[in-house]
Amino acid sequence: MRYIFFKQICLCLVLIIVWVLLTANIVLAQIPEEASRLSSLPNEPALVVAIEIDGDIRAGTVEFIKRALAKAERENADLFLIRLDTPGGLLKATQDISRLILDSPVKTAVFVHKRGGWAFSAGAYLLLSAQIAAAHPESSVGAAEPRLLGLEHTEKGDTKITEASVSWIKRLAEIRGKNAEVAEKFVRENLVVSGKEALERRIVDFVALDTADLLKQLGMADARVVNVEQSFFETLLSFFSIPQVVPLLLTIGALGLIFAFRTGGFEIGVVAAFALLMGLWGIGAISVSHLGIALFALGIALLTAEFFAPEFGVFGIMGAISLVCGIIFFGYEPLSSPVFLNAATYFAIGIVIGLIIFFVVVGRLTVKTMRSKPKSGLEALVGREGIVLEELSPYGRISVDAQTWRARSVTGETVYSRAKVEITGFSGNTLLVNPVRDLSLNG
Repeated sequence: MRYIFFKQICLCLVLIIVWVLLTANIVLAQIPEEASRLSSLPNEPALVVAIEIDGDIRAGTVEFIKRALAKAERENADLFLIRLDTPGGLLKATQDISRLILDSPVKTAVFVHKRGGWAFSAGAYLLLSAQIAAAHPESSVGAAEPRLLGLEHTEKGDTKITEASVSWIKRLAEIRGKNAEVAEKFVRENLVVSGKEALERRIVDFVALDTADLLKQLGMADARVVNVEQSFFETLLSFFSIPQVVPLLLTIGALGLIFAFRTGGFEIGVVAAFALLMGLWGIGAISVSHLGIALFALGIALLTAEFFAPEFGVFGIMGAISLVCGIIFFGYEPLSSPVFLNAATYFAIGIVIGLIIFFVVVGRLTVKTMRSKPKSGLEALVGREGIVLEELSPYGRISVDAQTWRARSVTGETVYSRAKVEITGFSGNTLLVNPVRDLSLNG
């Protein structure tokens, strides 16, 4: 008992340490910022706060940009620069970043800075949100058509989603004085243009080979550039907001809690609770499908029922099918990269199938063990028969499997030596017995 308590205390301490480290990571990330603010002096060259987004746009990206933009505002930066290379991202994250850029009191610029770099889908919206849009002449911009993602292919989104996307991207283009007709073609026709073509069609304001070239064109050649890096916490949030990871966390959380309640496993319960909380947070960070949620919930319910079913059968099979289908349809992200999400879907399905096998098999073995009679100790003797060695009046001794036990007659009647008795229970180390009646003598 003390050992179990010690393990629980140690686990709590580990969780506290992890939380402190995560918090410290956020605090430490601010130290260089404060140092640079205090070191800034009047008459210094223009200040540019720059970040780089390389990959899919997710919830962690929002927190990253929010923190970097707040730094730019605190230090009265002359420009907030986002170096961008993305195949797409989450719809909600893209909307949140677009609002941050539009509402920023600091002048903002989005620069597709790499040769062969992308500002596809969600990236096109962010490019058009900035006051200054720039691109490498050999980069690519556009491909913002909403897509319904499947396992092997993508299909065009429904008319409602398409029209909403057209309206959104045209408004951004109009706000920033860009070509709204070309922006509309990004959505309706999945149009892609090079950086050079984007300048000719008034989608970007500048083409530049690198950051230094862009700043020179902006009249900020001597600017002091402060680069802000993404923190570990923001990277973690990005991972937890992947549409296929969210149902994976919910699966681990739900099945883990059920397993923990059935077995009393404290450690499993803590891990499951953490996974469930992060999964619930992830639901708020992505656009979800009601069909996906319904299938996912049905799958969890059927697998729970399977734990208690007498044989493996329809509950387990249908629960597994529902859960896998739920994962496929769970996230609805029309601006995400199909290649990435298809790969993530395969990965999540593989993990979930493994989890289903583990929880169902181990869970059923656990339930079976809990239902079976104990194999040792006094409990294992209940229901067995013994022979009276020493007359019970009402206390005496009996023999069970060549072992001698103290016993008491439950009825209080005297039971003579060599009589058979049935063990009905125990009190402390004393067995409670009843005499076995030989029914054949009454015939």
